[in-house]
Amino acid sequence: MPEPAADNTPNLLVEPREGFAWVTLNRPRLMNSLDSATLEELSRAWSGLENQKEIRVVLLRGARERAFSCGAELSEILEKSPEECYALSRRGQQIFQQIAGSRLISVAVIHGLALGAGFELALACHFRLAASEVKLGLPEIQWGFIPGYGGTVRLPRMVGRNRALEAILMGEPVTAELAMSCSGLINYVHPRGVLYQEAENLAQKLLSRERSAQEAVLQAI
Repeated sequence: MPEPAADNTPNLLVEPREGFAWVTLNRPRLMNSLDSATLEELSRAWSGLENQKEIRVVLLRGARERAFSCGAELSEILEKSPEECYALSRRGQQIFQQIAGSRLISVAVIHGLALGAGFELALACHFRLAASEVKLGLPEIQWGFIPGYGGTVRLPRMVGRNRALEAILMGEPVTAELAMSCSGLINYVHPRGVLYQEAENLAQKLLSRERSAQEAVLQAI
């Protein structure tokens, strides 16, 4: 995994491979939190990958093992006015929709905590792979917030209204195993030691399928 970001190190690392790319949230000292600068870097990186015709799959992860992403950066939110928070939320929704609506097949590779906006980012992806015993969820209600980057829409669509209400109103994280067995929210759970290899194996399987048909499926769904 990448070393912790220095002050002049990008918040995001992009590593193109043959047919796919790894995108790494590179803020490990802050548990890969998603501030506005990181969100904008993610948007620019996604646009750049979409312009590379040979890239068809993106594997998204966080630096180091502690967290995929712990969510939005609370210190940034607390400094903003209600109007500025609303604008930040809308921008985050636009960027996550950019990922959800992309021609690129996105895979969230969840090796550590995925909470709040970090989990909402995973929800915007087409696949979710997780390491065993990883915790994930939308705990915003515990701090008097609501999920602001699309979780209140995407989660009910994926798991149904009742389970989504329970998850959001209680704000209690669950394990990846439970999320897979109860709702199918997680596609695959793997031991941590083989998670990245399994993600690349999935990318290769996706690359072996007919491209135009895959893109038509993404548009139709």
